[in-house]
Amino acid sequence: MDKKFLILAGAFFLFSIFFSFALFFQDQLLSLTRAEKYYTPSAEKTIVTAYPVKIKIADNQKARIDVFVRNENDIPLKDKRVLIQTNLGTVSPSFIISDENGRASFYITSNQPGVANITAVVDNIQIQKKISVKFE
Repeated sequence: MDKKFLILAGAFFLFSIFFSFALFFQDQLLSLTRAEKYYTPSAEKTIVTAYPVKIKIADNQKARIDVFVRNENDIPLKDKRVLIQTNLGTVSPSFIISDENGRASFYITSNQPGVANITAVVDNIQIQKKISVKFE
């Protein structure tokens, strides 16, 4: 057989295997090439907690708010800017960077009675889960 024909047939065979592989494993290849997906906080998977949820103003108590930053695969994300928004009270610090476990901790206080509705914002993404703390 002609050498040129064998080389051309071999190249065609290799290209067809490559394109078949790319077609069947497209989603896996895209996930490898899109690294930002793994570093983007998830508005649904990020967890926000508060303790205690009922505070007596006269006792000068604080509630601790913890935000656990997660991505779509539920993996903790570090070095994410987290801030808390509320309609009542004062949150300190104003923002925090999540630690290696994806955790950011805040404290909320108020000298007025009422319910503080609290939302978290991570890297300009508003987290879906909202919590509340009642000041009495």
